[in-house]
Amino acid sequence: MDNQATNIFRKFGTKKKRDSMPLPAKHLLPKRTENNAREAPRAVLESVPAASPARTGSVDLNRPLPPVVPSKAQTQPRTTEITLSEPWVTSSSSHPRSASSRNGSSPSPWEEAEMNRLKASHDEEIRDLKMKLGMELEDTRRDMARRTHQLAELTHFHERDQEAIERLKGLVEEGDKTKEELNNLKNNAKQNFQIAEEWKKAHDDLTKEKERSLEDLKEARQQIQTFEGGIKTLESEKEQLTRQLHTMEARAVHERQLHRKQMDSELQRLHDQMEGARERLQADYDKGKRGLIEELHVLKAEQKYQQDKHQAHLQELKDENTMKLGELQQNHQRALDDQRSDFEVQIYRLKEEHDRRMAAYARDRDAQAAVERAQCERQIADLKQVLMEKPGDFDLRLVSDRSLKEEYRALKRSVDTITFNLGPITIDRSIDAASFLEREGKGQERLFVKALIWAMILDGFFSVPYGFGALGPGGTGGPLSELYRSWKKMLEGDGPKDEAGPLGQTEFEPFYRDRYANSWRSATFQSALYTATARDVDGNVVVNTGIGKVVQDNRQRVQNNTLAMLKSVCSNEVSQEIEEELAAAMARASELAIIFGAHRANVCFGIPKRGDAVELGREFVDCQDGDMQRGATVTVELPVLPALFTIGDGKNDLTSVFCVEQGEILPVADT
Repeated sequence: MDNQATNIFRKFGTKKKRDSMPLPAKHLLPKRTENNAREAPRAVLESVPAASPARTGSVDLNRPLPPVVPSKAQTQPRTTEITLSEPWVTSSSSHPRSASSRNGSSPSPWEEAEMNRLKASHDEEIRDLKMKLGMELEDTRRDMARRTHQLAELTHFHERDQEAIERLKGLVEEGDKTKEELNNLKNNAKQNFQIAEEWKKAHDDLTKEKERSLEDLKEARQQIQTFEGGIKTLESEKEQLTRQLHTMEARAVHERQLHRKQMDSELQRLHDQMEGARERLQADYDKGKRGLIEELHVLKAEQKYQQDKHQAHLQELKDENTMKLGELQQNHQRALDDQRSDFEVQIYRLKEEHDRRMAAYARDRDAQAAVERAQCERQIADLKQVLMEKPGDFDLRLVSDRSLKEEYRALKRSVDTITFNLGPITIDRSIDAASFLEREGKGQERLFVKALIWAMILDGFFSVPYGFGALGPGGTGGPLSELYRSWKKMLEGDGPKDEAGPLGQTEFEPFYRDRYANSWRSATFQSALYTATARDVDGNVVVNTGIGKVVQDNRQRVQNNTLAMLKSVCSNEVSQEIEEELAAAMARASELAIIFGAHRANVCFGIPKRGDAVELGREFVDCQDGDMQRGATVTVELPVLPALFTIGDGKNDLTSVFCVEQGEILPVADT
């Protein structure tokens, strides 16, 4: 199941707008006005000649009935002619099932089924209204929590402002005192400056003495260098004498030895003189260095004494400032405590006022709901009477853009209710193959599950356009696909056969260019709509062996897969309420897909895929910021909700694209 959900989510967003499936529309019933209340009103319902219309969601109870044409004499066959403000169909024969009502007998099973269907539709509208009111109440509570948080922030800012004002006053007072202290410090600084001048003068004298010592040392080094030069000269003379000795080897040995002794004694004498001079210079240098070091120690001791004195004075000033700051903080804390108590009283009063307003709002809301419920019950009773008195042959009305939008919003509310009421969510890596949660972090699990549910709905019911997706993945199931192939073959003759495989996009080419093909499609799906969505007296779906069974099997398949996915992310803990809401959502989606086929225009879903560039505003909005960034071009991180489009009208216009309802995306953070 996890692999299947992953594949479905990867597939989500790759559909073209043209290949997505449109939303169903609500069929409207005329309302009996008070002017013709005593006349025999006629209600026009969606039906085929042999069956009554299927439940489509909601009924327009505020629409007036068309004018009634009086029937002919009773001796003639009873006929009915209805003049309508929109393209209705005129019937010239009474409904075959209306004989029981005309004869005064009990209502037929078909009429009872119609009344039960209307009652079930009304109950569903009441439930949707309660759900909407609950969501509005939750939004109101969130808004009050946000306002309470803003009040706390404003209180905090006010406390900070008061604290800054008190601190500024204290700083002004401290500034006056600091000026006096600065004047005292200036006087002390002048005295310290005089001391520093004396110290600097002594330091200059020491520096001059050091420079003189360095000059003496430099002269001694020059003398040493001179002696070293003399030594080098003597060494050169020694070498010369050595060469002379080598030349005078023929002379007597005693003369050479005598000369050598003289040279050795002379060298020793010069060496002794050089060592004596070097020792004297070193002694003078050490003596001057010791004197300078002693003077430096004396100056450092004097400097340390002055620093200790200044440090003690600074410490006294710091202690005095610390005491003053402590007193100021105590006064400020007392003021803050007083303000906090005042604000707590104000917050308590505001909460009481809010609770009173919410209670009054709840009472008004319940009273309004009771009034609306009574009105709806009266209208249902009137419609029942109309059906029992004057049944006739009716044709289905074309679906309007407004009803498509309402049906789509009802499906969105069901999905939002499911994701909102889920327990703790844990997303496995096998489901989040694109690592969405790793990039976005915690807190986006419900948004990811919501997008995944929509991906499974699109794949299960809208994978093929023009309503064929309701028959199963790729539009492969049911006799309706075979009927379409036979009809297409009848028009186009022998051609490439693909009867075994799913319906391809090229097979729908007649609907793209031929208004009569769209008329055939609309009539065919209208005929199949009642059979696929028929319900018994208790409001349960009637299982049959025709197209209804194919639609119901596909609906159950998508419902089981979605429920398995929810259990996998919720540790197999899904409440009974969520399962019931999921069944209702799947029923809406399946019926919506069939109504897409009954619409004359090409109604489809459009959704981008991850990485696409989308301009926010006309077709898609940010699922978190709404329409705040209208006109901005962003990169899609996660496609959440598809947008609903209509292409043409199925008659004269087959190309114009109109966005009926905006979709939602989550953009990349840096865009």
